[in-house]
Amino acid sequence: MIALFLVFFLFGILAFVTADKPDGLRYKGLAQKTLGKEVIPFVHRLLGILLMLSAAVGSIWYFFFPPFSNKTFFWGYLLSTLLCFLISDGVALLRFKGK
Repeated sequence: MIALFLVFFLFGILAFVTADKPDGLRYKGLAQKTLGKEVIPFVHRLLGILLMLSAAVGSIWYFFFPPFSNKTFFWGYLLSTLLCFLISDGVALLRFKGK
């Protein structure tokens, strides 16, 4: 489980650092498809922050409140990662919709 947290934390750092690059992570979600390329840096920064927070909270939760099973915790954590992607796209859609 420690490897899972480290991988997603490093992925969050990578998303945050490469946000200003033209291609970034090449993640093109709903916000980019509907609003254009100008939202990519915002989405990548927000995604990086959310992934780093998710990894930090997940690791603290895992060590201080042991789960019933690692399998359940693993799938729950992957679901929270998917929610990070959806939240970053949703916030970008709400923020840039009127512009």
